[in-house]
Amino acid sequence: MNEIKNKISRSGVIFLIGGLMFVVIAVLMMIADADYIFHGEITDLNAVIENGESMPYDRDSLSSTYVTYTLYMPLDAYGYKTDFSIIGSKTYNYAVVDESGMILSVKVKDKKIMEKLESLSGDKNDTMTVTGRLSKNGTNMTHFLKDNYSTFAQNEGLELTQYVIDTTATRGHTAFLYCFGIVMGIANLIIFISRVIRLRRR
Repeated sequence: MNEIKNKISRSGVIFLIGGLMFVVIAVLMMIADADYIFHGEITDLNAVIENGESMPYDRDSLSSTYVTYTLYMPLDAYGYKTDFSIIGSKTYNYAVVDESGMILSVKVKDKKIMEKLESLSGDKNDTMTVTGRLSKNGTNMTHFLKDNYSTFAQNEGLELTQYVIDTTATRGHTAFLYCFGIVMGIANLIIFISRVIRLRRR
């Protein structure tokens, strides 16, 4: 029996731990974002900014805030990141000037959204609405944003912020990622259980 336990410990513990971690994390995150995934609950970011409220972003919270935002004055893209889940696919970050005097960003992968962003005239009657997860730029994008727009922001009296609306985080994509994590976790647990059964039969 001790020999069997040692073999299980050596060959299967990584699948057990990995499987449990995948399942627990994915389930907890799905529960935290359930209102958005299952009910489409979303925050009007324009109203938040207009009312002078704090941005609905908490870095330490398990749940994410999903927002809708109407814009009319985008600037050029200031950086891109390769999406390794799809070969050759890239996401681009566009700076956007808000009426309140802040600059925030929109993360885009969909070409139609990019084309619409680049076609806006800057007129208040020429607008578009984006939806996505509110987060903050990582280290690289923060550097790119400052390099491209810090001088512009200072000259125009604008506040340069690191807030970014990730339009790639749709309801379907978010649900898929969490379900994929659960499936991966279950697969790891099945591998662990199958190894235990095989070793006990020897």
